[in-house]
Order: sequence, then structure tokens, then C-alpha cells
Amino acid sequence: MDKNSSAYKAVLLSVVCAVAGLLLSSVNKITKPIIDANSLKAVQGTLEEFFPDGEFEDVTSKYKTDEYDKVEGIYEAKGEGYVFTLTGQGYSSDGFKFAIAFDNDGKIVGYKGLESNETQGKGSKAFDDDYADQVKQLTSTDAMPLISGATITTTAVGESVTQAEEIFNNIQGISFDADAAKPAAPEAAKAEVLGQADFSSRKASCEDKGDGVYACKAAGFASDLQATITVKDGKVDSITDVSGSENGDGVGDDFFSGRTDSYKGKTLDDEMDLESGATNTSQGVAAMVQAALKAASGESAAPAASAAAGNTLGTEDYSSAKAEAKDNGDGTFACTAQGFSGKLTATITVKDGKIVSITDLDGADDGDGVGDDYFKDGGLKDFEGATLDSSIDGLSGATYTSNAVKGMAAAALKAAK
Repeated sequence: MDKNSSAYKAVLLSVVCAVAGLLLSSVNKITKPIIDANSLKAVQGTLEEFFPDGEFEDVTSKYKTDEYDKVEGIYEAKGEGYVFTLTGQGYSSDGFKFAIAFDNDGKIVGYKGLESNETQGKGSKAFDDDYADQVKQLTSTDAMPLISGATITTTAVGESVTQAEEIFNNIQGISFDADAAKPAAPEAAKAEVLGQADFSSRKASCEDKGDGVYACKAAGFASDLQATITVKDGKVDSITDVSGSENGDGVGDDFFSGRTDSYKGKTLDDEMDLESGATNTSQGVAAMVQAALKAASGESAAPAASAAAGNTLGTEDYSSAKAEAKDNGDGTFACTAQGFSGKLTATITVKDGKIVSITDLDGADDGDGVGDDYFKDGGLKDFEGATLDSSIDGLSGATYTSNAVKGMAAAALKAAK
């Protein structure tokens, strides 16, 4: 055969390609076990947290296809279950990585954040122990729960978990509806009539600057919000200079970039939708608007506040703080409750149904710039002499810390009865 002929060149090319294919196949057979072993080694610690005595195998290539773009790794704990490492993106452009484990019956037995740059105290809640405990009550056919204030992050987590559930259920032959397992849509925004809504917890106030202009402030999510509100003929003319630490938190940002325009022309008789996922910021802004409109009409905002003041330590709902009081046996109680950044602890002394003192208050909220006043000398004086019938004002802008401290006080008083 002529070496310069097209036929010769075609045959030669075919031979070269065949040899190259065989070489690549041989290399792959040699390197794949090494790559799988290294991948397994990188997550071995996490796998053993979920299945302490497990014998693990990396089965990612066996079950993952291109459609499962959130699935990074799949590991079988032989005879016990499967672990998935997953990725997603919440508010942070860096995204996050986490692991979830199912036993062979489909029960979720492990959930852990591996890498995350989500906003502390907000999106980061998707990887806190409290959320992990909720997840471990679920099965491979359930939707992931959403967290108010961290809706986008927990929705992203849910989307990733749905991919893992679909693969796992296919492996195990468990009937599964992927659409039903998707995270529930955020709760629809709640409509409130501005003049009737109770925003007393926001403690809004407005200073009349003249010419219908009011300098207003109200409690937001992490601190006080401030704004300048102009009212003309009983209607909101403008809301400007909105400021507060919520700006840039990824939750209530819209209020700092034009969202307040929706209030223009509104009166006390109009309804406004509160933004889902930014409840504290929404209510803070709405409370300032309400206060400005009432001030302009000569009506005091006090009635709404006095309604809230009717709540006492014995009647107010502090269940979200999960407060507990352990009787030390000498009139003192070792108390715990969930604050803004973590658990708070305190020693509370009760005598004759009254609080004598609250001491040794400690927790991650100290130094957060919001609930600090409680940790200062004299910061808890308002509680001295309080009974279950007493009404105690919380710190403005420190709702979580306030509820935790008041919850511990209520728990101690109830335990002392």
C-alpha cells in the first residue's frame, strides 16, 4: 500500500486511535481506584461521624449523572446507608458545601455543614445544631424545612437535598415525588392595614421636624432602623435616608434601594404587604410609617404599644427562646435560653415569688452590639422585684436577647412556685 495514499493514512490513523484508546483505558483502570481512594480519604472523618463503624465505598461514578449538578460525592456505608456531599449557593457567591446521610430505611441520620460563608446569625442558621436536629427528624421523602430570615439559604439547601433524595430513593426502590419534596414556597407576604397593625414590638418613634417631615426610628432585625418620612395631606410623600445594619445583610436589602417607594401615597387606612423573609425589617419600616402618619394626624402611637404592655412574664410567649430553669435547691435557679447568636446562661434568685437578682449572665450575645446592655453592670436591674404578673420592656433592637432573658426569668419564677 502506498504510504502517501489516503487509504494508508486512514488505516494508520485508525490504528493510532485504537492504541491510544487502549492506553487511556489502561491508565484509567490504574488511576481510578487511586482517585476514588483519595476522594474517600478526604471525607472519611465526616462519614465516620454518621456511621462510626462503617465500611465505606465511593460510589459517585456509579450513581451520579450530569443532571445532579448539586451532588459532589456519594459514599456507601455497606449494609448501613449512604452519605452525600452536596453543594449549593445562598446569599454568598462563594456557595456552601454540606453532607447528609440516610440509613437504608430512608431515615436521615446525619446532617452537617462543611464549608459556608453565609451571613452569621442568618443564612448560617442553615448549618446550626438546631436546624440539624430538625433535619434528622425527616426521611428521604420529606422536604427540607425553611427558616424565616434565611429563606434563600434553606431553599438552596433543600434543592440540593432533593437531588440526593432522588438518587438515594432510586437506589433503595423507595417511591419518591421530587416535586413534592421541593422546599415549600415562602409564605405569602402578609397584608396589614397600617392604622390597625400592631407593631409595638418595633418601638417606633418619630420626631416632628416641621413641614411634614419626621425623623423616625424603629427596631429592625439586628439594630435600630432610621428614616426620614415626609407626610402631606395624611399620605406618605416620601421615605428617604433609610439606614441600619440590615443594609447589606442579603435579607432586607430591598428596603435600602427603593423598596420603600411602595409606601408613597399610602394612608393609615391602606394595606401594605410585609416582605416575606425580611419580617423584622419589613415591620420596622412599616412601624416608622405608621408612627409618622399618626404623628401627622395628631394621633398617638401609644395604643398599640400599651396593648403589648399588657403582656406579663407569666403570659407572654417565650417558647422560641426554649428557656429552662434548674432548681439548685437554695432559691437559686440555673437558667438557659436561646439568644440571638447562641445559648445564654444565668443564675436567677427567687424569693417569695419575686426575682431577687439575675447574675452570671453569659453567652455569645455579649459583645454583639445589640443586646450588650444586659451584660453591663446594672443591666438587669429592671427584673429585681418582678413577679409573673410584671411587665418588663425588652431592649430596642435586641428582640432575641430580650426574649431569652425574659424567658429565663419567667422559667425561674414558674419553677419557684
